Amino acid sequence: MKTLRGAGYTRYEVSNFARNHQESRHNLVYWHDERYYGCGLGASGYIGDKRYTNTRSLPHYLKGDRIESEEAVTPSSDLGYFFLTNLRLEEGFSLQSFEARFGFSFFSKYQKSFDRLAKEGLLLSKEGRIKATDHGIMVLDEILRNLD
Repeated sequence: MKTLRGAGYTRYEVSNFARNHQESRHNLVYWHDERYYGCGLGASGYIGDKRYTNTRSLPHYLKGDRIESEEAVTPSSDLGYFFLTNLRLEEGFSLQSFEARFGFSFFSKYQKSFDRLAKEGLLLSKEGRIKATDHGIMVLDEILRNLD
């Protein structure tokens, strides 16, 4: 990471680095948990409250049997996806956007978990945002398992 930073790159997502304002807009759609269409063999999409994956079989696809699997997004799974996608980002997530989306404040439900993870040096709250620390982003699965 020192080499990348020395060359003018910054990490904007767990596994993505870019120079200033050169982030992949395509990937940011996923990490901001926005909706998108999946077109073609094996492509995945997220429209409305459904996530889907297209078949990898060309004959099935050409016959019109395109969707291989579909998942209805529940409030619980939506929250899980939100944490999974937004905590991958260097910027984390806005407490205001969290409350607007889910109808309750992050700290009203996750204060104890946050305090424990912050004490371990994995999460921090800064300027109205929750984000993983440099160490936390490397052990993101640990954070996700312990947000309860």
